[in-house]
Amino acid sequence: MADKEDRSGWPAEALDAITRLEKRLGEVNSESAQRKEELRELREAQQAERDKVDAQRRAEKEAATSALKEQGKYRPLYEEAQKRLGELEAELELARDKSANYEGVLSASVKARTEKLPEEYRGMVPAMSPDLQLAWLDSNSALLTRPTPDRKDTSAQFNTGDQPLTAMQEAARKAAGMSEEQYRKRLAQIDTAPIQ
Repeated sequence: MADKEDRSGWPAEALDAITRLEKRLGEVNSESAQRKEELRELREAQQAERDKVDAQRRAEKEAATSALKEQGKYRPLYEEAQKRLGELEAELELARDKSANYEGVLSASVKARTEKLPEEYRGMVPAMSPDLQLAWLDSNSALLTRPTPDRKDTSAQFNTGDQPLTAMQEAARKAAGMSEEQYRKRLAQIDTAPIQ
C-alpha cells in the first residue's frame, strides 16, 4: 500500500489479518496477471488459426476466380461478390448491435457490483474493459466484501453478560472513553444489530 498508517497500537490479531489480506491480494493480482497472459496467448493462437483458415479460403476463392476469368465468365463472379458483400454487411451490422448490447449489459453489471462494494474498496477496481472488470470482480469478490459473521458466534463474542471483559475489550473500552456499563450496552447493541 502506498500510504501506510501507523499501526503500532493495533492488536496483533488485526495486524496479522491485514498482513494476510495484503498477501492474498498480492497473490490474487499475480494470478490475475497470469490469467491475462494465458488469455492473451490463447487469443493470439485462435487469431493465427483464423488467419490460416481465411488465407486458405482466399487461395481457394482466387483459384476458382482465376478459372472463371480464364473462361471469360465475369458476370457470375460479380453477382457472387455482390451477394457475399450484402451478407457480410448484414453480419457486420448484427455483430455491432450485439457487441453494443453486451457491452451495455456488462457495464451495468460492473457498475451495480462496484456500487455494492464498501466505499473504501471501490477504487481498487481496475480501469479496463467491462468484461475484464467483471472477471476481476468475480475473482476478487471474497477480498472485496466484508464477511458476514454467524449470529451464533457473534453472540458469544459480544455478549459478555456477567463475565469480565477480555483484555482486547478492556482496551477498546478505554480507548473509546466509556464506562464498563456503557461499553457492555454498546456490545449488546452490536450483538442485536442487523447485518448489513
